[in-house]
Amino acid sequence: MTGLYWALETLAWSEEHLSRTILSLAELATHDPGGRYANRPTNSISTILLPWMPQTTAAVDKRISALRGIQRNFPDIAWKIVVRLLPNQHQVSTGSHKPSIRNFIPEDWKKEVSTNKYWEQVRAYAAIAVEMARGNISYVSALVENLDNIPQPSFGAFLDYLSSDEIIKLSDEQKQPIWETMIRFIRKHRRFSDAKWALSVEMVDLLEQTANKITPSNPEYLHRHLFSNRDYDFLDKDIDWHIQQEIILKQRIEAIKQIYKINNTVSVISFAEHVEDPKKVGNTFAHIAHD
Repeated sequence: MTGLYWALETLAWSEEHLSRTILSLAELATHDPGGRYANRPTNSISTILLPWMPQTTAAVDKRISALRGIQRNFPDIAWKIVVRLLPNQHQVSTGSHKPSIRNFIPEDWKKEVSTNKYWEQVRAYAAIAVEMARGNISYVSALVENLDNIPQPSFGAFLDYLSSDEIIKLSDEQKQPIWETMIRFIRKHRRFSDAKWALSVEMVDLLEQTANKITPSNPEYLHRHLFSNRDYDFLDKDIDWHIQQEIILKQRIEAIKQIYKINNTVSVISFAEHVEDPKKVGNTFAHIAHD
């Protein structure tokens, strides 16, 4: 399929052909079985619309409209693309296939993007991402993981949504993945508060206030994050490692005690079936189990 993707990438350099080209790639993406090969339709779309190095001569509003077209016709594909288009320190691009016969690229065209044009695109893509996340729990959790890549005013709009009755009134089962993703995000930014990429203390505090509003009340959902495969999430560089392990163990023991009270061993076994590392549940249960 590489030749076809390159042909479509070539057409995308033309403002006239951009929208139809993007839609064609999006429809191809719905049939893509996946794989390791880099030439894939979603990669082509992301490369074409990349805010800091777009591979099209189309104006910014045309690029945004092209993405809106995918959103209307292929929302799942649009979601994959829009998350990739948010600011990310790990983004790289070698560009797309360029026309060698058609005169789609003017001689005076510059690949550099002005700061204003860059942020115009990023803010538009962020607004689309927040819009798409409303009412879709899996999208909400994914967007929480990208909170540090969402500029204002979309950042504030998304936090307002997370604090809304629509989210607060969700069942614990629905809120749990959102809440857990948020607290993991908060811990990361507190642990690396000195890093350039870290959010400000005030912003992290605001996130924590939001997370507190959607904390699950049922222990079976509240304590799942304690039994993951990511113990490093709990580590504090200013506290001795052995002391931290003791603190985590005490938290896990208290969690298992609460779960055991629900329905004794049955509830503990059920809990173990829903955590990343059930072995930790068994090891912790041994600390409170009678003969």
